[in-house]
Amino acid sequence: MEDLERQKEQIKKIFRSLDKLSKDKARSKISEEFKITVDVAKNHWIYGGNIPEANVPKVLEIVSEVLSTRIDNMQELVSWKV
Repeated sequence: MEDLERQKEQIKKIFRSLDKLSKDKARSKISEEFKITVDVAKNHWIYGGNIPEANVPKVLEIVSEVLSTRIDNMQELVSWKV
């Protein structure tokens, strides 16, 4: 149970660090994956912490992938400057 709570906190932390476009992507991907509305994904699952236990690992995977893509895009932009 402790690991599950840690994963939920990690989801919130990652989500808060994303820019608006990335948040939209994460919400859309979660919505599509679990057949829920974007608002439920955002308000109940991510911010409310009410992600069904069985879905926590996949949600963490989704937000982590979105963050990784965002980081890759930023690194690419930085490399253009050099």
